[in-house]
Amino acid sequence: MKTILSSPFACVSLFCVAMAFAMVAPPDSRAEGKNVVPAIGSLRAPVSPAFVVLGVEPTSIEKPSTPPAIGLSIVNSTEEFTSLPKDLAMEFSPYWLQSHSDFNWEGEVDRSIKDSIQRTASISFATANLGTVEKPATGMSLGVRTAIISGTMTENTQQRLRELESELRAISRALQSDAIYKELVKDSRTGKDEAEKAAKLIIAEDYVNKMFSEKKIDVLTDVHIEREGFMWEVAAGSLWEVPDNEAQKGKNRGWASWSTFSYRHERANFLGVLRVVENDLISSESVFDWGVRLLVEGKMFSVSAEYLKRNFLENSEAEAQERYIGLIDYRVSPAVGVSFSFGQDFESDVRGTFVSKLGLSLGANPN
Repeated sequence: MKTILSSPFACVSLFCVAMAFAMVAPPDSRAEGKNVVPAIGSLRAPVSPAFVVLGVEPTSIEKPSTPPAIGLSIVNSTEEFTSLPKDLAMEFSPYWLQSHSDFNWEGEVDRSIKDSIQRTASISFATANLGTVEKPATGMSLGVRTAIISGTMTENTQQRLRELESELRAISRALQSDAIYKELVKDSRTGKDEAEKAAKLIIAEDYVNKMFSEKKIDVLTDVHIEREGFMWEVAAGSLWEVPDNEAQKGKNRGWASWSTFSYRHERANFLGVLRVVENDLISSESVFDWGVRLLVEGKMFSVSAEYLKRNFLENSEAEAQERYIGLIDYRVSPAVGVSFSFGQDFESDVRGTFVSKLGLSLGANPN
């Protein structure tokens, strides 16, 4: 395999190490008296970079976003919706896996480059079926990404966070003077053993949850963080193939790196991508992809259209290939999304050019 970089795996690994150092750095200290409402937003996992390297992604031009602490993506080449999903990816964000007690949403309005890199960096792993019935093969990939510039929090989001903060403070004041709550908390400290104390504390927590429910406040669904303006994300990944599903036959088959640029205004997103791919499964030479995507968002739905063109860098006479994809995405909840993509893909000896994929993405923040 011809290479532009002497060791693709080393490049991806170096990127991972560099991001890890950036993400474990202590967050900026905040001034006293600042709001401490966490930056709640969409926890749904975006399309994994590891899927992009494998070539099974629903969309090649993903909108930059803040990743969840842990995300799972499932993509099924529908086959008339008769088969189980074969393509799976898991993505995690080291920054959001940690607890940040001094974190406040006001620090998210305008991120510095350092904050943007720390809070959007993620590492992903994926597996996909790259073979045929006659020649089974499993593809595995490692991907990393981060946003260098991540725009500005929208004014509507800021207003909703202020309202939520006011609601939470009102509940806090009410609890401080609530005799029942005080008695429950006091009682939880007088148990005979830790198990009894924990059981009593759960009763106190249930009482608080009841107050939230009566006021119809759900901190996970009331706020969907939206950002606007210019955004710039970079990503890279490496690919391995395991022919006949035998581990000892596994070998590195390529790598990819790309930059995604986007601009969001109100509900419209304009995106572009520049990508270099070296993948033996695609071509014996390096390819350069460029493309654009228009995405329009609604409250729960989003629709988009994408165009991507592929050029062969070492053979100017080779005919360029094109990809046309339409995508419909439905946000079931902040943590769950369902997508359906269809259209024409690049030429492939394994998968053909017709695209019809059903995707499910899940995300969670444990802190």
